[in-house]
Amino acid sequence: MRAAFEALIGTESALELHNDAVLAQDYLVGSEYIVNTVSLDGKHHVTDIWKMHHLGANGVHDMAAGAQLMPRHGIDQDALVEYNCLVLDALGVRHGPAHTELKLTPQGPRLVESAARICGADVHVPTKGAIGESQLDWTVDAYVDPERFLERWEAGYELTRHAGIVNMVSPAAGKLVSYPKMTELRGLESFHDITLNVHPGDEIHRSIDDWTYPMRVYLVHETESVVMHNILSARYMDGEGFYDIV
Repeated sequence: MRAAFEALIGTESALELHNDAVLAQDYLVGSEYIVNTVSLDGKHHVTDIWKMHHLGANGVHDMAAGAQLMPRHGIDQDALVEYNCLVLDALGVRHGPAHTELKLTPQGPRLVESAARICGADVHVPTKGAIGESQLDWTVDAYVDPERFLERWEAGYELTRHAGIVNMVSPAAGKLVSYPKMTELRGLESFHDITLNVHPGDEIHRSIDDWTYPMRVYLVHETESVVMHNILSARYMDGEGFYDIV
């Protein structure tokens, strides 16, 4: 822990802010979830819930490998949402979007972090593809059409399609020549969209965090099993054969 503290204190964050403090957290055992919300006058609407996937790679024990969009209701989701709303109330979040990450431990939901902002990583892209509207749409409603928001804020969303996200994990650093299996990746049955963070000709880094994923793949399909099959297929493609690096 001391080594981690000394490696972080006094450095600049990915947002170019000075790290003048370090927060230590206990390691929480359990599945991690994302709960995205939009609030108006303290009324919290849940726009989307994601169950995260993790793997060990490149020396990182718990790397965020992707996520699967969850139905609004279920035993786990209801427990997470109840806890999440208490978190928002405790933090004084009454208006606008919030992005909260939680773990469902054997002792119940526990907070990892919460921020009064839109969820990043272009999560609105597969969300809108599967639900019809995203946290972005609900945020616009809260500010420009509050009456419409308040008429339906308690309604849960319905999955008209299923969605998944795969963060591709580069095993090496250097100059990216190409992605040899890109055509195969785009040919997945549930392929919906892609965010390329590293293009051919760019420098590529070994993936160790959110800032070093070369791409994110968004999957959307009417059948859940197809999405899960394609999540695993994309993960199988990933690795040394997926990248031409010099």
